[in-house]
Amino acid sequence: MKKLIYLLLLLPLLTTTSCKKPSSGGEGNSSLTSITITALQDPIIYGLGEFTFRVRGNDNVTYTSSSTIYVDGTAIAGNTFEPTAAGTYEVYAKKDGLTSSPITVTATAIDLVVEATPNPTYVELDPFEFTAMGSNGTNYTTQSTFYVDGTAITGHSYDPTTAGDYEVYAKIGDIIVSPTITATATIGYASLTVGVNEQTIFVTQTATFTAIDNLGRDLSASATFYVNGTAITGNTYPVSADGNYDVYAVYGAVQSNTDSFTAVNPSYTTKVLVEDYTGTWCGYCPRLWWKLEDAVAQNANIIPAAIHDDTPMKYEYADSMESTFGVSGFPTGKYNRINTWDESQTQLNDAQGELVGLGLAINSTRTGNDLEITVKVGFDLTYTNELKLVLYVVENGLLYDQTSYYNDDSSTPVYQMGNPIPDFEHNNVVRKAFTDVYGDVIPSSETEMGDVYSRTFNVAIPVGTGQSDVHNPDNIHLIAFVVDGSTKEVINVQKADIGVNQDFD
Repeated sequence: MKKLIYLLLLLPLLTTTSCKKPSSGGEGNSSLTSITITALQDPIIYGLGEFTFRVRGNDNVTYTSSSTIYVDGTAIAGNTFEPTAAGTYEVYAKKDGLTSSPITVTATAIDLVVEATPNPTYVELDPFEFTAMGSNGTNYTTQSTFYVDGTAITGHSYDPTTAGDYEVYAKIGDIIVSPTITATATIGYASLTVGVNEQTIFVTQTATFTAIDNLGRDLSASATFYVNGTAITGNTYPVSADGNYDVYAVYGAVQSNTDSFTAVNPSYTTKVLVEDYTGTWCGYCPRLWWKLEDAVAQNANIIPAAIHDDTPMKYEYADSMESTFGVSGFPTGKYNRINTWDESQTQLNDAQGELVGLGLAINSTRTGNDLEITVKVGFDLTYTNELKLVLYVVENGLLYDQTSYYNDDSSTPVYQMGNPIPDFEHNNVVRKAFTDVYGDVIPSSETEMGDVYSRTFNVAIPVGTGQSDVHNPDNIHLIAFVVDGSTKEVINVQKADIGVNQDFD
């Protein structure tokens, strides 16, 4: 009985000390004394979105769903509002007799501008590609619907099927509409220009043609080319006979201008100059010597010239040439001056197999130690780039000891010849250039197809005992070659003994 009375006395106390969790709407929360409204997006672009509002109480509880929101004094349903015009809107909220302070939100208007590229375009070639840019600098192409002559298209590309003007505009929803532009499609081309890669080429070589329209587009892969009136497949033409060739192109209904080229049979043998950078002090240099000797024995169109960098026979421009042509170690073989020889026969044979458009002839007479030398350069092709002529006097039979690291190598031709090899015979030693070592310019007026450039040198053999002097005038010969003034590469080379008329070959 006492326990029952105790429980009855305790029950009111337990009831008054329990709490009820307030709802999200805050109903029954006596601590709510004010509310605040905020916009989750502000500003927005008119026609591209809506405002979303949130209402919170001073107790930090969200009361959005239980509040009424007013925009410019009119209650709205829910908490979102899509503006009906660009401008500012006053917004406030009410709940249970409480009214928030008003806020201002802004809907911004943008202009939409449409562009078509290319414009004009050609029917059956390129479609129009449309873009829609907002005045705020944003690209709205993917959000826009494009209309061509009043009809909505899918995507932002349109391929016209007929020539004419097309009216084009873009819309985003039903509110943002661009001004209308005119895009023009044309059938055919205002002009087509054909080009040939070379004005003169050799028989067995291939001519390549281009066709460019008046908008600068390359139609070479699509046009039909005609060579001497006959249509060909593609835009290349293997030449099988000498003569003059006329070329034009047709695309659609438009025919290009006519261009021409000339095919000739090569008149001149291609020869290869190999400059051997060497020295008597260099133990590895005999290796390049015997490999070059073997190469010349197998192919007489390989012409050697030794550039010595040593005390007995140093060429006066050796240091300059080593720097110019990238020679950093010995021995180094440079063929046609700028290419490094890998010491294989194949590499030089391949170089000698290339066709070139010029050849050389050398004729000389000797009176005592005076020389009269005439060098001629004949042209199969027209050269528009600068060409230069170089003329060497070269000496054989110079005897000096040669360091050799191959004395014990039985696989070499210098096996057991000693180290150094005593009185080693040095041949093809460059002694003097009767031109600038990098060449004298050939006048451009004399480098056209069919021209023969001729230059006569009246010079003295530099006889003496110095390291750059000719020791025995009876052992000299001449090497003449033409180099490209831009690349410094040898185009062709010729060799001749003194007193021998070495004609073009």
